[in-house]
Amino acid sequence: MKKKTKLILAILFIIVIGVLFLFFIINYLMPKPEPIQNQGNQITEKSLLGVQCKTDCIATQIPTEQYFQLKNNPKISKSIGALSQEENNFLQQSISQLEAGTTNSWKEYDAISTLNYDQIRKIWLRRIAFAFYVDLHKLSPVKLENYGQAYLDELLSFCTDSEESWTFAETNPEFHQKYSCNQYFMKLSNENQNNEEYISDIVWDTNPVETWKISNQILQNTQIEKPKDIIDKTILWMRQYNWRHWTIEEWNSMAIHPRSAVNIATLFQERKSGSGSSALFLASIARTWNMPSRAGDYGIGHGYVIFPTLNIGLASGDVIYTARLNVLPVDESYFLPSQLEQWHNDEPCTTWSKQTRTQVSRVLSYYNNPQYNFLIYNQYCTAKDIYVIKLIDLFTPTNCVQETKYDYGALEDPFTQQEIDNWNKLLEEYADEKKIC
Repeated sequence: MKKKTKLILAILFIIVIGVLFLFFIINYLMPKPEPIQNQGNQITEKSLLGVQCKTDCIATQIPTEQYFQLKNNPKISKSIGALSQEENNFLQQSISQLEAGTTNSWKEYDAISTLNYDQIRKIWLRRIAFAFYVDLHKLSPVKLENYGQAYLDELLSFCTDSEESWTFAETNPEFHQKYSCNQYFMKLSNENQNNEEYISDIVWDTNPVETWKISNQILQNTQIEKPKDIIDKTILWMRQYNWRHWTIEEWNSMAIHPRSAVNIATLFQERKSGSGSSALFLASIARTWNMPSRAGDYGIGHGYVIFPTLNIGLASGDVIYTARLNVLPVDESYFLPSQLEQWHNDEPCTTWSKQTRTQVSRVLSYYNNPQYNFLIYNQYCTAKDIYVIKLIDLFTPTNCVQETKYDYGALEDPFTQQEIDNWNKLLEEYADEKKIC
């Protein structure tokens, strides 16, 4: 009987060893087929532009004729406008470089803070080529042909007829110069001559291929089921890796305005920025996925960004790392674009008073939610009656509480004293009931 048992065990051992050996042969020694399309939005091994597909992408070369068909779409053609023969040739060359994977020359403008008109046109044409490439290879969950004319204009046009109504260039020209185009460039002169110099917001991706690779590093091992996931998960990644605001010393050490001194790769590597650069970073990520975005500065040194096709926006790029807000559900960071537009038509500090009220109210609304209210009571238990006031101060920009050389308007109190007292009472009652402090 013992011999029989030993024989059975020996046979089982041999079978197990055989199965493990076969598994090794199949998974490590036999050649693997290289998948062309993924299934169920899972990342595949097939790469385009040096990154892995995140949608059901087409990983084979796209015929030139399909690019021409897309460019000749009436809405897309209208957004792009007339091109010279030289520009058409450059666009075709850029498309060929993308298909061949030879875009090293696109890095030529990455570290240049001032660009002339012709250089800017070339960067813009490369963006068009890249937008076409992303669309035809199905790298994004959105399709260009499904956009209306206004959204295509924002994404593809060199300039639009609409002006930035949310800036305060007229009352604050020295601090914030009016944007001349929606394609990320700030004009330094009112004249429009070919030899005119522009200051470029380099963080807005003078090289969309680099931005695309950075975005895919951020979004690796995640699923993209809908366009909003791209923004949500980028913000969550920035939170996870403790993205922070520049210190005063870091800010002052920069020779020129940081939005012109720092490119997107630097922000990604160092994981720090200001409100404007955070907004520009997110806008740049969105555009590389062919989602229109609009970012700017509404006059007190704080940058906003909106994503019109998603109907969401950030009142300030600072919400990425602002204490209390950066642990709440990501949707608490967003505002409706219509709400932002209404606010931005007010005086800057009036705008901030309204934003502060909304953001503080969002934080306080979690006072009785055990999943999130630790962010309140960690501070409340030591501050007590002055906690709400300290929270208001946290969201109020220093430009609205300090004397500056610019007239930003009067800062209205975001809450009445009665409202503050009511919140203090709720906090006190809950803390006593749950014996938190």
